[in-house]
Amino acid sequence: MKKALKISSLFLAVLFFFAWTPVQGQAPDFEGTWEITWETLTGDTRSFTATLEKQGRIILGMAQLPMGIFTEEQSEGMEEVGLTHGDTHGHIATFHVHPTTPGSMDDQVIALYAAVGDERMEGYMTGVMPDPATAVPFVGVKRY
Repeated sequence: MKKALKISSLFLAVLFFFAWTPVQGQAPDFEGTWEITWETLTGDTRSFTATLEKQGRIILGMAQLPMGIFTEEQSEGMEEVGLTHGDTHGHIATFHVHPTTPGSMDDQVIALYAAVGDERMEGYMTGVMPDPATAVPFVGVKRY
């Protein structure tokens, strides 16, 4: 219950913040390959690539993840996983990543909530170790 409240509060905070940000032009182009980057609690920078496709309000796609990226110890190698629960509302996008690498929790879900522009997205993600309930800020830059 506590975790759900943190996630709901975070989502509302993101929506509230970006509702007050002036939006120019049409809805952003969500489609393309995005490099998602964040800083860990120990100060390391981590990133993964997500290729997004939009069908109506739904976001589909794949993520290329370095092995163990959402755990405390990243290892060599890559895995490709599908995105789930992808949705958009105006400039707001949400989607989930389910890593399956060793060291990940069996049911680990990384939930991303972002405000999206044509070439940049900013938001928060939850599910990152060592505290999956903590909202971690991230930035996404469209690569192509």
